[in-house]
Amino acid sequence: MKIEQEHIDFVRAGFASVKTLPDLVSLLNYGKTQVYGKDCKPFELKQITFYANPKFSKNRYRSFSIKKKSGKERLINAPVPGLKAILRSLNFLIQCMHEPHNASTGFVLGVSIVDNAKIHSESIYV
Repeated sequence: MKIEQEHIDFVRAGFASVKTLPDLVSLLNYGKTQVYGKDCKPFELKQITFYANPKFSKNRYRSFSIKKKSGKERLINAPVPGLKAILRSLNFLIQCMHEPHNASTGFVLGVSIVDNAKIHSESIYV
């Protein structure tokens, strides 16, 4: 998804006016509609506070292993779907607040590891 100037302006104004947790949840819901579409279910304050509570840290991520090329195992800790939605929405908001450097490819919306590899494909050493 490409971030338009109207999104940037709205998010920057929204962050400037956030004073309470419900204000933040409202801004997160704006980000969620931009990432997932208008028909997505909005966040509720209790959902945000659940994932922010350190008592429930074991319930935030699921762990699994995948095989590496070498045959060894790589442990993956992936966020559960509820937290993943919050993180994606927050990432959208942060992307609106900060414009990355032109050479940056990590955590930039619409840029993949393939785009990063293309930059280095003509180099002598990769």
